[in-house]
Amino acid sequence: MSNYSANRTGRNSARTAWIVTAVIAAVAVVALVVVIVVAVSNTPAPGPTDSNPTVQPTNSPSGSSTATPTVTPTPSPSTSNSPTPTASPTTTPSGSSSPSGSSTPSPTPTVDPTIAWANSLYGTFAPLTATGQGNSHVAVPKGIKGALLTVTNNGADDQVFRVEVVNQFGKPMSRLVDVQGDYQGTVAYGLASLIGATPTTILITSAGNWSVEFAPVSTASMDLGQGTSNDVLLYGGGAGPMTVQSLTSGDFTMTSFAGSDPRPTELTSQTGWWTGQVDLPEGPLVLVINSDGAWNLQIGFITQ
Repeated sequence: MSNYSANRTGRNSARTAWIVTAVIAAVAVVALVVVIVVAVSNTPAPGPTDSNPTVQPTNSPSGSSTATPTVTPTPSPSTSNSPTPTASPTTTPSGSSSPSGSSTPSPTPTVDPTIAWANSLYGTFAPLTATGQGNSHVAVPKGIKGALLTVTNNGADDQVFRVEVVNQFGKPMSRLVDVQGDYQGTVAYGLASLIGATPTTILITSAGNWSVEFAPVSTASMDLGQGTSNDVLLYGGGAGPMTVQSLTSGDFTMTSFAGSDPRPTELTSQTGWWTGQVDLPEGPLVLVINSDGAWNLQIGFITQ
């Protein structure tokens, strides 16, 4: 009986120990589960936290470098659009075709009738100048019927200075200048119609330095006024009186060349100081003045 009780008691204590062990194990399992659950519940938190850094790097690069280059090219093309407005200034140059409108001053055909008359009668060419020292021959512009000569000479007072026109046969046609010493004045050749004779050469007699400038007759001054030596003028007004003053003790002669077949018409020839009136023909015409000194011209009558 006592052995049985002892055995039973031993069995009960063994069962109790097993139960305690099982309970401890169960508690451990529960604790483990709790730990796992807590761990799992904590794990999601770091998960979103990680996703945030992932988003931040994405935003940061895209916001800093990638966006800037994209914007920079955009202004670049937009600048290339600004050249397009520059093309609109190009329209302004086309407006500068309005200068071609300045060719509208095709009043060139509306040239003064007197100048047009001289151009058609005597011809036009680019002015040219010849210079030299001592005696010389100078060829006149080819194909030109008549021209102005602006002549200068630096020479001693007792030395002769002459300018003559020679034709194609080497024969003198007219003497334009015949003085002694220094000279400065404007003369002309070929103003009258001469059949069969063509001026080809200017013959110069000089002991000093000289110059001769050839210019079209149409470039002669149209301002009737005053002068101090030989001169050539154009006149395009109507016929009427003109007052002439010769302010020199030497010779004064004025000749006109008018019409489509000009012939010399002497308007006056005086020696010494003189004031008087001449009958001026209707223009267009060329007035040639040969004078040793000063002179004065005025259309109409000089009022005292």
